[in-house]
Amino acid sequence: MEKIKIITDSACDMAREDELKYGIDIMCFPITIGNESFYDRDITPQEYYKKMDEHEEMPVHSQLNVVQFGEKYMEYAALGYTDIFF
Repeated sequence: MEKIKIITDSACDMAREDELKYGIDIMCFPITIGNESFYDRDITPQEYYKKMDEHEEMPVHSQLNVVQFGEKYMEYAALGYTDIFF
């Protein structure tokens, strides 16, 4: 029997309730503001805007890289998933 996993990135703007309900894995984008780094969805939008107000420089958003995708796919393959969609 097939075992299917759906993965997306945090640009999907999916509610956490739906993420948990449907078992969708969301890979978050890294963000740096000043000397502080974190991942999208690790803080609330209100905290994000507060951090923006506290720093003169604009936040830097990075893309996920091929290594991160490979690791994620291998993680689910090791768990027996036969079909992985991103």
